[in-house]
Amino acid sequence: MKKEERLRKLKLLNEFCRKSGLKENELEELFWEAQKIAQGASFDIYYDDGEITKRIDLNKTPLAYLYDDGCCRPIWLAAQTLKNANKQEALAYMAKLPKISSHPWRILESNEVGSLLNDMSSAKNRVPFEVHTIQKFFDLPNLMDDFLDERDAQLGCVDYNNQLTAAYWYFPDSYCTGIEETKKLCWWPACDAD
Repeated sequence: MKKEERLRKLKLLNEFCRKSGLKENELEELFWEAQKIAQGASFDIYYDDGEITKRIDLNKTPLAYLYDDGCCRPIWLAAQTLKNANKQEALAYMAKLPKISSHPWRILESNEVGSLLNDMSSAKNRVPFEVHTIQKFFDLPNLMDDFLDERDAQLGCVDYNNQLTAAYWYFPDSYCTGIEETKKLCWWPACDAD
């Protein structure tokens, strides 16, 4: 960018800040988020109007994000998590979610939870972190807390023997443990992608 063009754009930006009430020091805070929105996601986002795109559109409501680690079948992860619910409450919640594929919403399976936890721990797949970031844009409940080194994230899942298992991620490690169905957990609904 040439000096004259830079100066012209700075004047435009300054005028925009003055008219909109946006403070110049707030621009630095918003810069990274604006850059991320311009780049789009590395995965598909399913919006409430049925559009599926990697574009981040703050004027729409996301329903789900596509998660594909290359090992398991691709799944849609619900944009909103359900916190502090037991298994019965979680199943009732999932039954009311809008249908986005030919498959019903369900509890994450243990191999899917293991894949997510492994991806979070090794950072080989950025999707769980990116979903967390995008949930902030839309002001949605998220699975992971803001301070990952101080708090653990919880997922409810059903293991291969149809036994409820609680999966925890405590940065940078993860673990699973058996649990009672009445235990209040955080649930991240999923459904298979067509």
